[in-house]
Order: sequence, then structure tokens, then C-alpha cells
Amino acid sequence: MFRQDYLDDVPTWYQEDTYHDLILSNDIDSLWSCTLLQQIKGWDINYFYDFNSFFKTQQASSDASAIGVDIDFCKSKCFSNHVTMLTDSDTYNKQAINLNIIDRINRENYFDKYCGSTLLMLYALYDIPLPQTEEGQLMLLAIDSTYLGYYSEYVNAQQANKYYLCDVMGLTGLYDLLQSHARQDFERIAITYGLKAAITLDSDGRLKSDIDLIGISKAIGIDIQLPKDRFNKVKNYDSKQATLPDDDFITAKEDGQIISMALTRKNTVKYSLMRI
Repeated sequence: MFRQDYLDDVPTWYQEDTYHDLILSNDIDSLWSCTLLQQIKGWDINYFYDFNSFFKTQQASSDASAIGVDIDFCKSKCFSNHVTMLTDSDTYNKQAINLNIIDRINRENYFDKYCGSTLLMLYALYDIPLPQTEEGQLMLLAIDSTYLGYYSEYVNAQQANKYYLCDVMGLTGLYDLLQSHARQDFERIAITYGLKAAITLDSDGRLKSDIDLIGISKAIGIDIQLPKDRFNKVKNYDSKQATLPDDDFITAKEDGQIISMALTRKNTVKYSLMRI
């Protein structure tokens, strides 16, 4: 469960009883997170965003706002986990629920970041019981390679791993699991269940993936499935990567043209840009 001073900084919309559609992104972190939100809040996946295009189903609500799940949108509501600030005084999305935004992690203190999944943040935020099986708990730490911080050769990454798992999110049992396992155990989990496989659309607009959703569901006791509805494309974006400093990126950011962005390394930013 979240530490109270962090909860005080979290936008309160996550507690709303109001219905919202969910925006799925292209990996298991997003899909498992969406599954939890469907069970807890009754919110349904009616949008899909692959960072190049935006899709929606015919069931998408015309009245409800949509929430991005494991997507670092620049303006709208989202649950996310990447570093999005360039400096401590940089602007940020005040509707985003993101531990790195709460702690003002940016390029200057990049290696102190929360290097974990959106999924773990949701387990803590909503105080959801963890999977009962060890396999399921190992899986939680393997998604988005949360375990890597513990095994890092850098002290600040090790400290950040323990700090966010134990002190911020109260997931001390998962940290104990890290201490009792080897790095290879998590690598095995990732390979066995295809945790790094992408979610894509087929030619008929149906979602597909090589992620072992049946195996994951059995291990965690939660039925995780891809939506069966057809998704229709509504917008295209230009997906880009830049090495900072980069004038084109800064200009696009200042002009409000960027839809989503994330610092994947201290000096590397990936972003999606509106087509003009």
C-alpha cells in the first residue's frame, strides 16, 4: 500500500466512481494493469495505442473520458512509470499517476528513478492482494524488468529498487523474493511466458500477441485476455527517438505537439508527435 505522503501527491481521479474507458498499450504491463482496473473499477478497454496510431472499438463511450494505462501521455489522465521531465522545473502532466513525476525525477537525477512497472504501482495504489503462487510473484517482478535494479552494479539503482518496493509501495514480500532468487530465475520467467512480446493488431483489427496469457492466468489466478472486439484506426502519429539535447524535440514539446513521451535513457527520449 502506498505511503501516505505519496498518496497525498497522487491525483484523486483514480478513486472516482465515474466510468472511464481504458486505453491499452502494446505490452503485458498494460494488459494486466487494465485487467485489474476492469475488475476493481468496471472500466473497459475500448482504445488501443501503439505509439504510432490510435484505435477504438464501436463500444467506446462518447461521454466518458479515457485513461491511458502504462502510457506517458503529456496531457490526459494516465497511469505510467517512465521519466518524463527534463529538469526539476520542467512542466509535467498533472493528471498522470507516476511515481517518477511525484519525486520529480528528471535527467539530472535520472538514475534515482522508479525503475519498475505500472502494474506494481497499481497493486500498491489499490492495495490489491498479490498472486498467491511464487511463480506469479516472480512474474510481477519480471514485467518491465523490475528485478534488474536489485542486481545492478550501481548502488543508486539498488537503493532505488528497495526504496520504491519497500518504503513507498509497501511490497516488502516481493523484495524478500528478490533476495532469495537469482537473476536467471526472472529471465526464465520472462522467456517462459513471453513477457516481452508485443501486442499488435491483425489485418482485421483484432488484437493478437505471443504472450502466454493462458499460462499467466493459471499462475496468478486471474483471467487475462485480449479484448475480442475489432479496433478501428482513428489517428496516426509520428513515432520518433532523439538524443538530447535535440532542437526538434524541444520545439515540438514547447508547441504542445507531443502526445506521449518517455526518457528511455538519460539522454534518449522516445515520443509520438501529432501529424500536421
